[in-house]
Amino acid sequence: MNEFMSAYGISGPVFLSGEPEYSEGYISEQTLEKIYSYYGEFPSDYAIFLNRHYDYGAECAFFVCDDGEVSDTLEMCRERIALICKDDVGIVLRSRNVVFYSTLSDKERAKELFFMILE
Repeated sequence: MNEFMSAYGISGPVFLSGEPEYSEGYISEQTLEKIYSYYGEFPSDYAIFLNRHYDYGAECAFFVCDDGEVSDTLEMCRERIALICKDDVGIVLRSRNVVFYSTLSDKERAKELFFMILE
């Protein structure tokens, strides 16, 4: 996530899986349940940059999934995009077991960086 954010030119807090409670990168399970509509197990490995704007959605996240989680995670990301922005702004991408979504303003740049980082 740090490499993506640096290359894209954004900054802000990132929530990471496995962070200790009360640390800067910690997000509770209850908060995740409020943000994301998820069916089944939530991916245990993630990095989430949440929206910091009130007038438009500008967030992205990487989820490293087990084989059985990919389909549910793709759907979760699509639902999140539908909730916070217009369909033509957001993107959901997958490379092997990594699912990524973005509602950042330059979706072509986000797509390019996603594949560049993972390859």
